[in-house]
Amino acid sequence: MEIINFLRSFAEQNGAVDVIVLIATMILTNLVKIPIKKHGEKMSTLACKAGFNVSKSFFTSKIVYLPFLIAFVLLNIAGGIQAIGGIKFDFVSIFVKTPVIAATSIGLYSLIAKTIEKTAQKDEYEKYKEKQIIEEAEKQGIIEKHLIDQLENDNNNAKSAEQQTNDQQPKY
Repeated sequence: MEIINFLRSFAEQNGAVDVIVLIATMILTNLVKIPIKKHGEKMSTLACKAGFNVSKSFFTSKIVYLPFLIAFVLLNIAGGIQAIGGIKFDFVSIFVKTPVIAATSIGLYSLIAKTIEKTAQKDEYEKYKEKQIIEEAEKQGIIEKHLIDQLENDNNNAKSAEQQTNDQQPKY
């Protein structure tokens, strides 16, 4: 719900086109980041094997500029499409909107990631609680079974003691 409210308020302030560009920027950035990060890990492993002391960040340090580049390109495409429709192409507006949309896409991604993490933690907690309840029920079942067995033994002992008492009494 928080994400929907965020997008709604962003649309009210900036317009529907900017929301579309925002979402596309977020998606494209993450689609491009994943292979770059994997390639950076492979390259750092190869560099370490070759004797160079290089970490993954050496190969992926410029990845932070990716949302800005993607937002800039998408805003230019959206501006070009609007120019075909008769709306004036405003290049200054694109320069102003680019950092706003790039930073907002990063924030939106963080918000979505936290929401997913909370949901996963909640599911894990619920599974943990269910497991605890099942274990407790099994323990209770074992205790109850033990008590039932003990009561049956006591009952059998009482019956055998009664029989012995009856057998020892003289018969007339």
